[in-house]
Amino acid sequence: MLPLLMSVTLSAALDARAVQETETSLGTVSWLDARDRGDPEATVVVFLHGLPTSKELWLDVLDAMPEQPAIAVDLLDFGESRARDPAALDHTARALAVEELCASLGLEQIILVAHDLGSSVAIDYMEAHGDRVERLALLSSPVYPDFEEPDVVSLVRKRWIGMPLLRLAGPAIYRSTLKRGLHNPERYTDREHDLFHRDYSGGAGKRRMWQNLWWGTPDEMFAGYPAVMRDISVPTLVLHGAQDPFIPTAHAHRMDRDIPDSELIIIEGAGHFIPLDVPDAVAGALSDFLSAEDDG
Repeated sequence: MLPLLMSVTLSAALDARAVQETETSLGTVSWLDARDRGDPEATVVVFLHGLPTSKELWLDVLDAMPEQPAIAVDLLDFGESRARDPAALDHTARALAVEELCASLGLEQIILVAHDLGSSVAIDYMEAHGDRVERLALLSSPVYPDFEEPDVVSLVRKRWIGMPLLRLAGPAIYRSTLKRGLHNPERYTDREHDLFHRDYSGGAGKRRMWQNLWWGTPDEMFAGYPAVMRDISVPTLVLHGAQDPFIPTAHAHRMDRDIPDSELIIIEGAGHFIPLDVPDAVAGALSDFLSAEDDG
């Protein structure tokens, strides 16, 4: 049975764009529909956010790419997406939900653009469904087994500390972490906080945040990623902020070496959450990358 698509009203903060919900075998996926732009024959860009944001991370990038048909997806149990069994989620399951969404929309080929944890989901997507991807862009990516988690993540993941911390100071921890990940912290306004954090409020939201942090450990979850990256055959853009406090630029250089047909851009004056930090620079790099496709 094809997934059921339901239109819902988008708040004024999202400029009245249409948000959709799609039922998949793993749960309900919420996504922002921006397909009715530019060339109707152009390949749709699928934007994936990372931890701990949501599809709204891409709003300013979308605004800076008005001619590009696209969708921005809430990964399962992030934002407004809801998994049937959150305890069973991993990146492979989230990648499958993205694939079921794309199939339901009739997207035979996509351009996949992913940030942070979304890049990990994208690597799993490439392993299982890479034949459906024309181009790939990976931003601020934790994809190596030796990746060292940020201290705040390690702290909140401690079983006897994490939930009490979130109950006592969840919004403050969230806000301070997002701002630390920006070279331009003034970009994180009350609008972004309300959009990103709204589904982490209350007891159920704090439990969701804590559950999302328990996606596994890098040495286990990313063990096969280097081999997958060496097998990627599509043109790939690696974007990284020069001032990223969470993921060293050395990891981006490794990705550039491991992925055969890759281009690396290090953005000066940018931290970790680069779609929010420097949206015009990200949009410009993506537009140039997509234009190169037309040039053959």
